[in-house]
Amino acid sequence: MEEKKHSNYLRFLAMIGTSMVAMFVLTYTNSYQIFDHFWFSETRLFMTLIMGGAMMIIMLLYMIKMYANRIINAGIVIGGVLLLAASIWLVRSQVSPMLIIWRE
Repeated sequence: MEEKKHSNYLRFLAMIGTSMVAMFVLTYTNSYQIFDHFWFSETRLFMTLIMGGAMMIIMLLYMIKMYANRIINAGIVIGGVLLLAASIWLVRSQVSPMLIIWRE
């Protein structure tokens, strides 16, 4: 029974990860020419991480009855808040090496 509970959490994290990959890819669909203008963008990555952090918290709170372990739930919420905060800081501060090189 304990193994099934942990597999639920693994499925939850897999669902979040898959959704984040899909969101990151979908951010490129608003480009005029997708194949000619496909360059890696840190800003798009940071925005995906922001959405992923928020999604972790929101989805867990909606499905809280499916996940009974309070310690793991607290870890997921804290991880979501930290991911959200760190990603917002990264996108707002523009301190990453690629963005500094681009500005110079």
